Amino acid sequence: MSMKAIHKSIPVLLLLCGVFFMIGWFLGRIRTDHSKIGDPAQVQGQFKPEAVPSIDQKNGELAADTAVAEYLDWSRIDDAKQFLRLRQDGEILCINGLLELAEQRSRATAARLLSRIAKHRAEVSFNYKGELPTADSNLVSEVNAVLMKFR
Repeated sequence: MSMKAIHKSIPVLLLLCGVFFMIGWFLGRIRTDHSKIGDPAQVQGQFKPEAVPSIDQKNGELAADTAVAEYLDWSRIDDAKQFLRLRQDGEILCINGLLELAEQRSRATAARLLSRIAKHRAEVSFNYKGELPTADSNLVSEVNAVLMKFR
């Protein structure tokens, strides 16, 4: 596999890893009985499962930030935009899947954010012309359907 092909597949792989991580993390949180964790003073020094997602999440965020910075350093602006758009699409779908289970404050925040994204996408067209893979048409349709609810 050439370096060019590897660079093309990195954003898609990062996006998929992020989505799968979030799904796994969410399902794990549902299955964890937090009442068994007890008082933090009593579990000091013990393994804390809630700490694991934060380091994995930060690793994923750092990898994504690094990819965008590299694209910008290489003057590949369209690739940076496409990478961010793919990542944003994954987050939109993830948030949409979590809305029903979220508390009212979180739902309100998500609604404001998704409304802002929907408005921006309606006002600014984005026609990608770079080297990265584009999103699947089914994914684009699903994201557009979610954003349509918040226009």
